[in-house]
Amino acid sequence: MVILQCDEHGPVKKRVADLGIRKALEHDEDNYNIMQLHPADTGGSFLEIDVQAGGDDLDGPWMPAGPKWQDAKTDVVRGFRAAEIQSPDPAPLAARWGEILDRPVKGGSIDLDNVTIRFVEATDGRGEGLGGVDIAVADRDRVKKAASDRGVLDNDVVMIAGTRFRIV
Repeated sequence: MVILQCDEHGPVKKRVADLGIRKALEHDEDNYNIMQLHPADTGGSFLEIDVQAGGDDLDGPWMPAGPKWQDAKTDVVRGFRAAEIQSPDPAPLAARWGEILDRPVKGGSIDLDNVTIRFVEATDGRGEGLGGVDIAVADRDRVKKAASDRGVLDNDVVMIAGTRFRIV
């Protein structure tokens, strides 16, 4: 699943409706609004676009993580930098997501405010879906050693449950 946040749902909901995309889930609360798009209409993976009051602060509230999610923060991961969606035919998938997000596709990628979504050919036998994420870490050597000790490191890629976590 790729979860994004926007400032206002109105324009996004209109664009989604105009594109004929069904919603798998839509729910509004006082400070949080969720909209999951049906993957049969988007392709790639679940795409969720939410609005969180106070969400401009990266350490601010995030309803799905609970009221005290900050207590679970570690000194290891600093944040996500990219999501990689794999597909047997990545170019049309990237174009579809570009339409949905109202962002240009450049070189098989869509740049958002603080992350990139890359669309690549599926080569690992798992088919279309979220293939990997790029994570920024505080101490690359520490993360690589821990992953190596567990037998899940291949160069700068940590494999967990079939998902590629690229260390950046």
